[in-house]
Order: sequence, then C-alpha cells, then structure tokens
Amino acid sequence: MILTHTNRYGFSQALTLAIWPLLTPLLIGPLKKARGITVEALGEALARNLARKGSGTKVLIWQDFMEITRQ
Repeated sequence: MILTHTNRYGFSQALTLAIWPLLTPLLIGPLKKARGITVEALGEALARNLARKGSGTKVLIWQDFMEITRQ
C-alpha cells in the first residue's frame, strides 16, 4: 500500500489512509509484504536502487524498500 498525504479518491481512500498505518505493525509473516510505505520512502528507495550496479529485472517487496532506504 502506497501511503500518500493527499486523498484523491474520496471516502474509501481517506479511510484506508487513516487505518493502514495502524494495521502495518500487525502484518507479520506472509502478510508483511502488504505493509504500507510512504510515497517519499518509495521514491527514495527506487532512486537509490537505480544507482546500484547490475542489470536485468528485479522484483522488490516491502522489506527490500525498507532495507534500501536504511542505507
């Protein structure tokens, strides 16, 4: 879930944006990949990943984004 500061799609998105950060710590095990990430952290992780050496396609999950932003 990408968490933004702006609600563009009405009540359902407003509700999701309000509740998802509270649910994030409860998502463990296989559900961990569904944790929320702020749009700023996502952008930072993508930019840092582009600067890494390597080629080809790589699938990143929530944990990967968190590790990249901690570097």
